[in-house]
Order: sequence, then structure tokens, then C-alpha cells
Amino acid sequence: MSALGLSMTALELIRIGASSVSVDSGSDVSVGAGGKLVGVMGAGVELVSDGASLSSAGRVEATAGDDVSVTALGGDLSAHTAGAVSVGSASGAVEVGDAASLVVGGSSRTSLGGDGTVSVGGRGNVVFGDGLSVVGGSTLSASAAEEVSFAGQSVEVIGADGVHVVSDGSSVELGSSAARASSSRVMDIVSGETLTASS
Repeated sequence: MSALGLSMTALELIRIGASSVSVDSGSDVSVGAGGKLVGVMGAGVELVSDGASLSSAGRVEATAGDDVSVTALGGDLSAHTAGAVSVGSASGAVEVGDAASLVVGGSSRTSLGGDGTVSVGGRGNVVFGDGLSVVGGSTLSASAAEEVSFAGQSVEVIGADGVHVVSDGSSVELGSSAARASSSRVMDIVSGETLTASS
């Protein structure tokens, strides 16, 4: 031991035991291990740094018996993998304070074992470059407080047992063997060229 440095060498084991141990360095601290590095803390671990980097040539695993929290106060949070991404939870919530974007270069599949709800406080847009198919197991419904509209080059509505369109005072019923249009006040049938009715 001298004022310039401290050196300890052992062929097998070096052990330091004390009720409290403090390591202070004005410059860098380097720890090297040819095998495994294990640290066991009975109470907790706190790391304060201007910047931190963790690199591993193999696998990185983090396990907690309670909660896990990751917070970025001043910037972005980024995660990237060349393989698959899997997130599992008994229950979950995703909250975004500002804007959010999800970009998938290939295929995407979302599976829910139970019920699912998507709620948007403002305006929501869903855009598909090719097509959209919505399948309901027993019931499929769409509702709006003001207006529901469908637009396309052709719009097709198919009902195995029938199609029923109802408005305030008027209705159109299309069944497997009969069709009926009714109005409580006035019904106008207008054709620009030809109107044919047959029985």
C-alpha cells in the first residue's frame, strides 16, 4: 500500500468484509472478470450517472419479483431487435400523452383471448392500402351520435335472412321471398330513364 496505488494479488480468492464499504474515484472505475460477475444486494441498487451503456455479446435478462418501471424524462425511449418482439401480461394499458405511430413493414397480427376495447378521445383514422375485412363471431354493429356513411365504387349489403333499413317514419325490408318499402307520409319513386315494375 502506498500513496500512489493499492495492489492486491491472490492465486484463488480475495474477500473484503465490513458493515459498510465505500469506493470513491476521481476518474474511471474498471471491473474485469474472466468468468461470471455476481452482485447480491439485500436492500436495493441505485445507479446515478450522466450516461449509462450496457452491452452483451450474448443474452441480457432482467427479472423482478415486483414492478418494473422504465422512464425517460427528457428524451425518447427506443427499442430495436432484429428478431421477434413479445410482450405478455395478465392485464395491460398503453397510454400516450401526445402522438403515436405504428409502422409495420411486413405482416401484423393481434390476438386477444378475451374482450378488447380501443378508445380514442379525439378523432381516429384507420387506413389500409389494399383492403379491410371485419368479421364478427355473432354480432357486428356500428353506431354514431350523428352520421354513419359508406362510400365506394359499389356498395353491397348481403343478409342471409333479410336486410332491414329503418329511418324515422320509413323502412325498407328485403326478405328471402318478399320486399317491402313503406313510408308514414310521402313516398317518391323517381327514375331518370326507365322505371319497370312486374309481378
